Order: sequence, then structure tokens, then C-alpha cells
Amino acid sequence: MSLSASPSVLRLVRRTVGALAVLALLPALAGVALEVVTHLRGDRLMIVSSGSMSPLFRAGDAILTRPLSPGGPLPGTVVSFRAGGTGTVTTHRVVQVLNRPDGRYIRTKGDANAAPDPDLTSTAGVFAQLDGSLAGAGRWIVWSQSRPGRLLMFGPALLLLAAAQVCSHLRSKAAPATDRTRAPRRTKAERPNKAPHPTKGQGFAGTSLLTVLAVSGLLVMRGWAGPANTLASLTAAASVGGNVVSTAAVFPCAAETNYPAAVLAASPYLYWRLADVVGTTVADSGPAAHPGNYNGSPSLGQPGALCGTNTAVGFVSGGQFAASTTTTPTPGAFSIQVWFKTTTAAGKMLGYANSATATVATKYDRQLFFNNAGNVVFGTQPTTGIAAAVSPLSYTDGLWHMAVGTQSAAGMVLYVDGVSVATNTATTGRAFTGFWRIGQGNLNGWAPNQPTSNQFLGTLDEVAVYPTALSAANVASMWTASGR
Repeated sequence: MSLSASPSVLRLVRRTVGALAVLALLPALAGVALEVVTHLRGDRLMIVSSGSMSPLFRAGDAILTRPLSPGGPLPGTVVSFRAGGTGTVTTHRVVQVLNRPDGRYIRTKGDANAAPDPDLTSTAGVFAQLDGSLAGAGRWIVWSQSRPGRLLMFGPALLLLAAAQVCSHLRSKAAPATDRTRAPRRTKAERPNKAPHPTKGQGFAGTSLLTVLAVSGLLVMRGWAGPANTLASLTAAASVGGNVVSTAAVFPCAAETNYPAAVLAASPYLYWRLADVVGTTVADSGPAAHPGNYNGSPSLGQPGALCGTNTAVGFVSGGQFAASTTTTPTPGAFSIQVWFKTTTAAGKMLGYANSATATVATKYDRQLFFNNAGNVVFGTQPTTGIAAAVSPLSYTDGLWHMAVGTQSAAGMVLYVDGVSVATNTATTGRAFTGFWRIGQGNLNGWAPNQPTSNQFLGTLDEVAVYPTALSAANVASMWTASGR
């Protein structure tokens, strides 16, 4: 029996092929349904890119998050937050909530990690908490949004639909002859008129075509302009210590270029980025090339204050410091700048001294250090006494901060994190030729702010010395350029 003479066979084939076309679309429809349901629930869909929260969820899973509950975040809650001002999103468990003078912070940890995350996080950066997880769904979502994934989902369905259309066309040609041979049996006046079968077939195929085209268009648009703030490639996710849940395309690290550009625009006398990973030489990234030497083997290659690959230096025991290799004439107007992170209230971060090698210099001035209360002190020695600008807050919170001290004919200003926090009217310091030092230095006689230890314990980064007093606008622009 030929196909052209067998409309019943064509009808069976058409219906079978049409059903297969719909079945081929089910994975795509499931993806749309998942995003619609997630949206209706008020959740966000995110893709896991590491195993730091195993076994709760693993790399390749998808997680659902919802807005924080009132009073949150609380210890034990799994939250999503933007880490370190970089835009990178991390999802870890809250292990501690800290109320500090400058705000509320949380300490977080991945369930599979041996130690907590290195930085505290302000609760202002926490935007969601875990609401559920879907094992393996992340990998499928990423694949479904790729070009090969869309081709494999829609290609078979479109081919099957084409086959159904061919069957409908062949049956429409065969139907008139069939109808004529059966006409004597369909002459009862009471029998209602029915639309020819070809019309039904064409209607089914046409409806299927519209369905496929509509779903295809929706998913293609979803693949091109999907929610970039909630989905990302597993292979493109940025990391924080290798332990992240990424929920957005990788954010470019603007601070990696913007911050050094802001420093260099102010013409520093020296600029130590402290990106050294081996050896004893402190490289100078400034225009005048004033390198230094490390003493006491501080820990090089520590995570830096800025996003990107630039590293920092850790000072973990007594006798660790770095000093310039050449002397500097007595500064007139000047500015000193350093990024620091510590939990210990002690030691000199940056200063000017008459020795590059002795742990206890005999002359020392123009320095940034901590007192025993954890306040940042910017001090100089005018003709008589000690002049100090002291921050009202403690900064031994384990977070990165930027300190800048300036002195000129207008007096002294101490800036922390881009804003002025203290001033002093002193306009001069002690006159001697010396070296710039970081990490350790003599502070004897600097009461009432002299700490019990001269050794800074923590991490330093992005050290700069300027032959002029930076303006408030200069300092603010550098803080902005850091991305924090």
C-alpha cells in the first residue's frame, strides 16, 4: 500500500512524529519552567563553581537563594555575599557575627574548608541566604545556554516537525480520492458536516510549528541575554581562596590598573607594591626607582589588598621589616601611605629612621603605627615634643584598610579608608637624613601612644611616599580607584 493512498498510515506517522517533536522539547521546557518557578518564588538561581560547601552542595549544582530573613544574617545561616569589594559572589556559612564600632560584620567558612575565610565581611555586602539546592542542575543549565546545547535541544525537534509537515502534505493530497470512495456511506442527512482531515492535520502541524518557534525564540533569547547576575559559566568563575559559589559573569578587576594609575598620577617618591614573591629585594614601581631590602624573612606572596594578582607581605614575628637601600633627605611637605590588615594592636607600619638595618634606630619620625588600643597614629617630631593625629576608632578587625598621613604648612591630616579621621596643627618634623622602613621600628618615647611592641604583626601592601601633601580629593580618588 503506497503512502499516497493510505491517509490512515500518514495520520499515524504524523501524530507519532509530532509527539516525538514535543518530547524532544521537554528538556528545554523544563529549563524555562525552572526559571519561571524560581522567579515566582522570589528566589535567585545560582550555579556552584567549587566544592567548598560539600556535602551540602557541590560544584555543578544549582542553588536557590532568597532575601535575608529579618534580623539576619545569623550564625549557622548559609549566605551569599560580595567578597572584598571585587564583585565576586561567595556563598558560605556564617560562623560568627561581630558588632564593631564601624559596623556589623560576619566571619564565614565553607563547610569543607579547614579554616574560616581570610576576611571579615560587612553585613552590608550580604544580599541573600540559601533556600535550597538542585543536584547537578548547574551543569545542565550552563550546557543548555551554550550554542551546542541549544542546537541539540532544538535541532531534533525541528527535524521531527518538518517530517510531520511532510506527512500532513502527503495526506492532504491523498484525502480527496479517499473521500470519494467512501462518499456512498456518508449520505445520511443527519450526519453533521466535518472538516476534512487534511485541515485537522495541517492545524496540528501548524500549532506545533508555532509552539516550537515560540519556545525556540524564548530560549535563544534566554541564552543570549539571560540573567547575567544569576548565572555564569562553571569554567569562568572567579574564586576567593579557591572557594566560591559564582553567580555572575567574571567582573573585570578595574582596581588592578586604576589604583596604581591613581598613585602614579600623584608622582610618588617611592611606590612599593610588595608584589615580590622570592628574594630579599623590595621592587619600586614608582618613577624614581627607590628599591628596598627585606630583613628577617617576612612572608612574601600573601593575598593583596586589591583584586587581581598583586600580592602583599606578611609580618609574623619579631625582627621582620623592610627598608629603602638609599637615604632620603629630610622631607619637607610629605605624605605616607600604606594598606594594612591586622588583628594585633601594636607596631610600626611605615616610618622614617636613620638606620636601614638596626631593629632599634636612634632617630625616627614621620610614622604610621598602632597604639595599644588599636587606633592608627600618625606622628611627627616638631621642634619640641611629639605631634600626633590619632584615629578615634580601632582598626584591628582583620580587614584591609588604607592609611594616609600628610604634613605641610597647613598642618597634619590622618586619613583612613579615604576620609579624614584626625588632624594636628604641627607643620614640621625632625631634621635628619634617613631611610623609609615598613613593618618594624623604634617608638620609644612616643607616649601616650607608644605601644608595648614595635613590631607590626599583620599584612602590608601598596606602600607609597610622596614629596607633597596629598589633598583630600587625591586620597578619596585613590580609595575609589581601589574598588572598595
